[in-house]
Amino acid sequence: MNDAAGLTLAAILALTARFQAGVDAMKAGDPARAAAEMSAVLKANPGLPELAAGARLLRGQALKAQSKSREALEDFRWLATRDVAPDVRKKAREEFAAAGGKPASLVPELPPLAEWKRMQESIREGEGRRAWDWMTAKLRKELQSLGEMMGDVDPDNIALWFAEDEAVMTGQAIDEEAGTAQLTFRENGQTIHVRWVQDGTRWKIDRLRHEMPNEDGDIPQIILTDVAAMDGDEWGDDRPPGARKRGAADPDEAAKANNLAPALKAEIEASVAKLGDSDAAARTKARARLKEIGPTARPLLKKYLNDPDPEIATTVRELLAPP
Repeated sequence: MNDAAGLTLAAILALTARFQAGVDAMKAGDPARAAAEMSAVLKANPGLPELAAGARLLRGQALKAQSKSREALEDFRWLATRDVAPDVRKKAREEFAAAGGKPASLVPELPPLAEWKRMQESIREGEGRRAWDWMTAKLRKELQSLGEMMGDVDPDNIALWFAEDEAVMTGQAIDEEAGTAQLTFRENGQTIHVRWVQDGTRWKIDRLRHEMPNEDGDIPQIILTDVAAMDGDEWGDDRPPGARKRGAADPDEAAKANNLAPALKAEIEASVAKLGDSDAAARTKARARLKEIGPTARPLLKKYLNDPDPEIATTVRELLAPP
Protein backbone atom coordinates (compact mmCIF):
# COMPACT_ATOMS: atom_id res chain seq x y z
CA MET A 1 0.00 0.00 0.00
CA ASN A 2 1.37 3.41 -0.99
CA ASP A 3 0.37 6.92 -0.02
CA ALA A 4 0.42 9.95 -2.30
CA ALA A 5 4.07 10.59 -1.52
CA GLY A 6 5.02 7.16 -2.84
CA LEU A 7 5.92 5.73 0.57
CA THR A 8 4.75 2.37 1.83
CA LEU A 9 2.63 2.29 4.95
CA ALA A 10 5.51 0.60 6.75
CA ALA A 11 7.86 3.44 5.80
CA ILE A 12 5.39 6.06 7.01
CA LEU A 13 4.97 4.25 10.31
CA ALA A 14 8.75 4.00 10.71
CA LEU A 15 9.19 7.74 10.11
CA THR A 16 6.37 8.54 12.51
CA ALA A 17 8.01 6.33 15.13
CA ARG A 18 11.32 8.16 14.71
CA PHE A 19 9.53 11.48 15.02
CA GLN A 20 7.85 10.35 18.24
CA ALA A 21 11.18 9.07 19.54
CA GLY A 22 12.59 12.55 19.00
CA VAL A 23 9.68 14.13 20.85
CA ASP A 24 10.16 11.71 23.74
CA ALA A 25 13.91 12.38 23.82
CA MET A 26 13.29 16.12 24.01
CA LYS A 27 10.87 15.64 26.89
CA ALA A 28 13.42 13.42 28.64
CA GLY A 29 16.07 16.14 28.44
CA ASP A 30 18.13 14.53 25.68
CA PRO A 31 18.27 17.20 22.92
CA ALA A 32 21.19 15.50 21.16
CA ARG A 33 19.16 12.37 20.50
CA ALA A 34 16.10 14.46 19.61
CA ALA A 35 18.12 16.35 16.98
CA ALA A 36 19.49 13.07 15.60
CA GLU A 37 16.03 11.54 15.26
CA MET A 38 14.65 14.62 13.51
CA SER A 39 17.64 14.75 11.17
CA ALA A 40 16.91 11.14 10.22
CA VAL A 41 13.30 12.03 9.41
CA LEU A 42 14.37 14.99 7.27
CA LYS A 43 17.09 12.97 5.52
CA ALA A 44 14.44 10.47 4.45
CA ASN A 45 12.74 13.34 2.58
CA PRO A 46 9.31 11.89 3.32
CA GLY A 47 7.30 14.15 1.03
CA LEU A 48 4.93 14.71 3.95
CA PRO A 49 4.98 18.50 4.52
CA GLU A 50 3.48 18.56 8.00
CA LEU A 51 5.79 15.84 9.31
CA ALA A 52 8.84 17.48 7.74
CA ALA A 53 7.96 20.92 9.13
CA GLY A 54 7.40 19.49 12.60
CA ALA A 55 10.71 17.64 12.44
CA ARG A 56 12.60 20.76 11.40
CA LEU A 57 11.01 22.85 14.15
CA LEU A 58 11.83 20.29 16.84
CA ARG A 59 15.36 19.87 15.52
CA GLY A 60 15.88 23.62 15.74
CA GLN A 61 14.65 23.60 19.33
CA ALA A 62 16.94 20.66 20.15
CA LEU A 63 19.93 22.40 18.58
CA LYS A 64 19.15 25.59 20.51
CA ALA A 65 19.03 23.56 23.73
CA GLN A 66 22.57 22.40 22.93
CA SER A 67 23.69 26.01 22.42
CA LYS A 68 24.14 25.36 18.69
CA SER A 69 22.57 28.69 17.84
CA ARG A 70 23.83 29.00 14.27
CA GLU A 71 22.40 25.64 13.22
CA ALA A 72 19.17 26.30 15.12
CA LEU A 73 18.75 29.68 13.42
CA GLU A 74 19.01 28.03 10.01
CA ASP A 75 16.15 25.66 10.81
CA PHE A 76 13.99 28.44 12.24
CA ARG A 77 14.79 30.74 9.31
CA TRP A 78 13.88 28.03 6.81
CA LEU A 79 10.46 27.50 8.41
CA ALA A 80 9.80 31.21 8.91
CA THR A 81 10.31 31.97 5.23
CA ARG A 82 8.55 29.04 3.59
CA ASP A 83 4.96 28.19 2.75
CA VAL A 84 4.29 26.09 5.84
CA ALA A 85 1.31 26.02 8.21
CA PRO A 86 0.74 29.48 9.78
CA ASP A 87 1.12 28.19 13.34
CA VAL A 88 4.45 26.55 12.49
CA ARG A 89 5.65 29.71 10.75
CA LYS A 90 4.65 31.83 13.75
CA LYS A 91 6.41 29.52 16.20
CA ALA A 92 9.53 29.47 14.01
CA ARG A 93 9.62 33.27 13.95
CA GLU A 94 9.35 33.36 17.73
CA GLU A 95 12.12 30.79 18.11
CA PHE A 96 14.26 32.65 15.57
CA ALA A 97 14.03 35.85 17.61
CA ALA A 98 14.61 34.00 20.89
CA ALA A 99 17.76 32.42 19.44
CA GLY A 100 19.19 35.84 18.62
CA GLY A 101 18.03 36.21 15.03
CA LYS A 102 16.90 39.54 13.60
CA PRO A 103 13.19 39.34 12.65
CA ALA A 104 13.69 41.99 9.95
CA SER A 105 15.94 39.57 8.07
CA LEU A 106 12.97 37.22 7.58
CA VAL A 107 11.09 39.71 5.40
CA PRO A 108 11.76 39.48 1.63
CA GLU A 109 13.91 42.29 0.32
CA LEU A 110 11.36 43.29 -2.33
CA PRO A 111 7.54 43.28 -2.12
CA PRO A 112 5.54 41.08 -4.54
CA LEU A 113 4.71 43.94 -6.91
CA ALA A 114 8.39 44.82 -7.29
CA GLU A 115 9.23 41.17 -7.95
CA TRP A 116 6.43 41.07 -10.54
CA LYS A 117 7.85 44.09 -12.36
CA ARG A 118 11.36 42.64 -12.33
CA MET A 119 10.04 39.42 -13.83
CA GLN A 120 8.21 41.33 -16.57
CA GLU A 121 11.37 43.27 -17.40
CA SER A 122 13.34 40.04 -17.75
CA ILE A 123 10.75 38.59 -20.11
CA ARG A 124 10.61 41.73 -22.25
CA GLU A 125 14.39 41.58 -22.51
CA GLY A 126 14.09 38.12 -24.02
CA GLU A 127 14.94 36.29 -20.80
CA GLY A 128 11.70 34.35 -20.60
CA ARG A 129 13.43 31.38 -19.06
CA ARG A 130 14.49 33.54 -16.12
CA ALA A 131 10.81 33.97 -15.28
CA TRP A 132 10.90 30.44 -13.91
CA ASP A 133 13.05 31.77 -11.09
CA TRP A 134 10.05 33.78 -9.91
CA MET A 135 7.87 30.67 -9.63
CA THR A 136 7.68 27.88 -7.10
CA ALA A 137 8.57 24.39 -8.26
CA LYS A 138 4.90 23.42 -8.07
CA LEU A 139 3.83 26.18 -10.43
CA ARG A 140 6.64 25.42 -12.88
CA LYS A 141 5.48 21.81 -12.99
CA GLU A 142 1.87 22.84 -13.57
CA LEU A 143 2.80 25.27 -16.35
CA GLN A 144 4.96 22.62 -17.96
CA SER A 145 1.98 20.25 -17.97
CA LEU A 146 -0.22 22.98 -19.43
CA GLY A 147 2.39 23.66 -22.10
CA GLU A 148 2.52 19.99 -23.04
CA MET A 149 -1.26 19.89 -23.35
CA MET A 150 -1.20 22.98 -25.57
CA GLY A 151 1.71 21.65 -27.61
CA ASP A 152 4.23 24.23 -26.39
CA VAL A 153 6.72 23.21 -23.73
CA ASP A 154 9.21 26.03 -24.26
CA PRO A 155 9.52 27.98 -20.98
CA ASP A 156 10.33 31.14 -22.93
CA ASN A 157 6.99 30.96 -24.73
CA ILE A 158 4.97 29.79 -21.73
CA ALA A 159 6.17 32.80 -19.77
CA LEU A 160 5.43 35.42 -22.43
CA TRP A 161 1.93 36.24 -21.22
CA PHE A 162 3.40 37.39 -17.92
CA ALA A 163 4.85 40.39 -19.74
CA GLU A 164 1.51 42.03 -20.58
CA ASP A 165 1.63 45.79 -20.01
CA GLU A 166 -2.07 46.54 -20.40
CA ALA A 167 -3.26 44.72 -17.28
CA VAL A 168 -4.22 47.12 -14.48
CA MET A 169 -3.58 46.11 -10.89
CA THR A 170 -6.79 46.43 -8.87
CA GLY A 171 -5.79 44.86 -5.59
CA GLN A 172 -2.83 43.92 -3.43
CA ALA A 173 -2.92 42.06 -0.12
CA ILE A 174 0.17 40.99 1.79
CA ASP A 175 0.22 38.88 4.94
CA GLU A 176 3.84 38.73 6.06
CA GLU A 177 2.90 36.70 9.12
CA ALA A 178 1.37 33.97 6.97
CA GLY A 179 3.98 34.45 4.25
CA THR A 180 1.41 34.91 1.49
CA ALA A 181 0.36 37.71 -0.82
CA GLN A 182 -2.08 38.26 -3.66
CA LEU A 183 -2.03 40.64 -6.60
CA THR A 184 -5.16 41.10 -8.69
CA PHE A 185 -5.16 42.46 -12.24
CA ARG A 186 -7.92 43.34 -14.70
CA GLU A 187 -7.64 43.45 -18.46
CA ASN A 188 -10.41 43.57 -21.09
CA GLY A 189 -13.00 42.13 -18.72
CA GLN A 190 -10.66 39.40 -17.53
CA THR A 191 -9.41 39.02 -13.99
CA ILE A 192 -6.07 37.51 -13.04
CA HIS A 193 -5.23 36.62 -9.45
CA VAL A 194 -1.58 35.91 -8.68
CA ARG A 195 -0.84 34.24 -5.35
CA TRP A 196 2.65 34.55 -3.90
CA VAL A 197 4.45 32.76 -1.08
CA GLN A 198 7.70 33.51 0.68
CA ASP A 199 10.56 31.34 -0.48
CA GLY A 200 13.66 32.17 1.48
CA THR A 201 13.97 35.94 1.34
CA ARG A 202 12.06 36.14 -1.94
CA TRP A 203 8.43 36.26 -2.95
CA LYS A 204 7.59 33.67 -5.60
CA ILE A 205 4.44 33.05 -7.62
CA ASP A 206 2.72 29.92 -6.37
CA ARG A 207 -0.71 29.90 -8.03
CA LEU A 208 -2.57 31.61 -10.83
CA ARG A 209 -6.29 32.11 -11.30
CA HIS A 210 -7.51 33.44 -14.64
CA GLU A 211 -11.19 34.33 -15.01
CA MET A 212 -12.70 35.11 -18.41
CA PRO A 213 -16.35 35.90 -19.23
CA ASN A 214 -17.94 33.23 -21.39
CA GLU A 215 -19.79 34.00 -24.59
CA ASP A 216 -22.80 35.29 -22.64
CA GLY A 217 -20.58 37.51 -20.52
CA ASP A 218 -21.82 36.20 -17.19
CA ILE A 219 -20.45 32.96 -15.75
CA PRO A 220 -16.67 33.05 -16.07
CA GLN A 221 -14.45 30.37 -17.46
CA ILE A 222 -11.78 29.66 -14.88
CA ILE A 223 -8.31 28.59 -15.90
CA LEU A 224 -5.85 27.96 -13.13
CA THR A 225 -2.92 25.79 -12.26
CA ASP A 226 -4.27 24.47 -8.98
CA VAL A 227 -7.63 22.78 -9.54
CA ALA A 228 -8.13 22.34 -5.80
CA ALA A 229 -8.51 26.11 -5.52
CA MET A 230 -11.18 26.36 -8.21
CA ASP A 231 -13.93 27.35 -5.77
CA GLY A 232 -11.91 30.51 -5.15
CA ASP A 233 -12.39 30.64 -1.37
CA GLU A 234 -8.75 31.30 -0.61
CA TRP A 235 -8.57 34.00 -3.27
CA GLY A 236 -10.86 36.39 -1.46
CA ASP A 237 -14.09 37.82 -2.83
CA ASP A 238 -12.69 39.66 -5.83
CA ARG A 239 -14.66 37.59 -8.33
CA PRO A 240 -16.78 38.76 -11.23
CA PRO A 241 -20.57 38.25 -10.97
CA GLY A 242 -21.54 34.63 -11.43
CA ALA A 243 -18.31 33.08 -10.15
CA ARG A 244 -19.12 30.08 -8.00
CA LYS A 245 -18.37 29.91 -4.30
CA ARG A 246 -18.08 26.76 -2.23
CA GLY A 247 -21.50 25.21 -1.80
CA ALA A 248 -23.13 27.26 -4.58
CA ALA A 249 -25.49 25.52 -6.99
CA ASP A 250 -24.07 24.25 -10.27
CA PRO A 251 -24.85 26.33 -13.38
CA ASP A 252 -27.07 24.71 -16.00
CA GLU A 253 -25.73 22.20 -18.50
CA ALA A 254 -25.15 24.75 -21.27
CA ALA A 255 -23.17 26.96 -18.92
CA LYS A 256 -21.12 23.97 -17.82
CA ALA A 257 -20.22 23.25 -21.42
CA ASN A 258 -19.13 26.86 -21.91
CA ASN A 259 -17.21 26.75 -18.64
CA LEU A 260 -14.81 24.08 -19.85
CA ALA A 261 -11.20 25.11 -20.32
CA PRO A 262 -10.67 25.88 -24.03
CA ALA A 263 -8.09 23.13 -24.52
CA LEU A 264 -10.30 20.47 -22.95
CA LYS A 265 -13.36 21.66 -24.87
CA ALA A 266 -11.41 21.47 -28.14
CA GLU A 267 -10.21 17.96 -27.29
CA ILE A 268 -13.74 16.75 -26.56
CA GLU A 269 -15.08 18.24 -29.80
CA ALA A 270 -12.24 16.71 -31.80
CA SER A 271 -12.89 13.32 -30.22
CA VAL A 272 -16.61 13.57 -31.01
CA ALA A 273 -15.77 14.32 -34.64
CA LYS A 274 -13.58 11.21 -34.71
CA LEU A 275 -16.58 9.11 -33.68
CA GLY A 276 -17.76 9.47 -37.27
CA ASP A 277 -14.38 8.64 -38.80
CA SER A 278 -14.27 6.01 -41.53
CA ASP A 279 -11.39 4.32 -39.68
CA ALA A 280 -12.71 1.94 -37.03
CA ALA A 281 -9.52 2.24 -34.98
CA ALA A 282 -9.90 6.03 -34.87
CA ARG A 283 -13.52 5.68 -33.72
CA THR A 284 -12.54 3.24 -31.00
CA LYS A 285 -9.74 5.49 -29.78
CA ALA A 286 -12.03 8.54 -29.69
CA ARG A 287 -14.71 6.66 -27.76
CA ALA A 288 -12.14 5.45 -25.24
CA ARG A 289 -10.82 8.98 -24.75
CA LEU A 290 -14.29 10.43 -24.15
CA LYS A 291 -15.03 7.67 -21.68
CA GLU A 292 -11.74 8.44 -19.94
CA ILE A 293 -12.61 12.15 -19.62
CA GLY A 294 -15.80 11.01 -17.94
CA PRO A 295 -18.53 13.22 -16.39
CA THR A 296 -16.67 16.41 -17.29
CA ALA A 297 -17.50 15.78 -20.95
CA ARG A 298 -21.22 15.12 -20.43
CA PRO A 299 -22.54 18.71 -20.78
CA LEU A 300 -20.80 19.10 -24.13
CA LEU A 301 -21.68 15.60 -25.35
CA LYS A 302 -25.39 16.34 -24.96
CA LYS A 303 -25.11 18.78 -27.85
CA TYR A 304 -24.46 15.81 -30.14
CA LEU A 305 -27.39 13.60 -29.14
CA ASN A 306 -29.16 14.45 -32.42
CA ASP A 307 -26.08 14.81 -34.60
CA PRO A 308 -26.84 14.26 -38.31
CA ASP A 309 -24.12 11.59 -38.37
CA PRO A 310 -25.88 8.50 -36.97
CA GLU A 311 -22.57 6.98 -35.87
CA ILE A 312 -21.81 10.02 -33.70
CA ALA A 313 -25.35 10.30 -32.30
CA THR A 314 -25.51 6.60 -31.43
CA THR A 315 -22.12 6.54 -29.71
CA VAL A 316 -22.88 9.71 -27.75
CA ARG A 317 -26.16 8.20 -26.51
CA GLU A 318 -24.25 5.12 -25.39
CA LEU A 319 -21.67 7.25 -23.58
CA LEU A 320 -24.38 9.23 -21.80
CA ALA A 321 -26.42 6.18 -20.84
CA PRO A 322 -26.45 5.34 -17.10
CA PRO A 323 -23.88 2.66 -16.18
